[in-house]
Amino acid sequence: MGNAGSRTPVLVIEPPHGWLRIDWRELVASRHLFWRLLARPIQVRYKQMVLGASWAILRPVVTMAIFSAFFGRLLKVPSDPGVPYPLFVYAGLLPWNFVAATVTGAASSSVSNSGLLTKVYFPRLLLPLSVAG
Repeated sequence: MGNAGSRTPVLVIEPPHGWLRIDWRELVASRHLFWRLLARPIQVRYKQMVLGASWAILRPVVTMAIFSAFFGRLLKVPSDPGVPYPLFVYAGLLPWNFVAATVTGAASSSVSNSGLLTKVYFPRLLLPLSVAG
């Protein structure tokens, strides 16, 4: 029989009640994990590439050149007066690529990190936030 006076405290983790309740203190306390989740795919993606991180800049520029040649030269799609067509295309491509990559990555972040989700407790919102970062 144990000593009734020497009980160890028990931490009970419960989900927040209601929709869209974000525990900001918990997110701030887990910021080191956020930075690690953010850095991991960047290191893996660009470590083995010859071009390295310059590929992140080169890819949208090549896409802009293709769009400019196809839509600007061949189809003669007009842009705003006084704005060069490649700049017009680039201004639309950057937010579009960011949103498309973020939505796709955030949707698959829980599936690709399922091993981490089932073994360790952390704010689940960190996964899609790290993809957006």
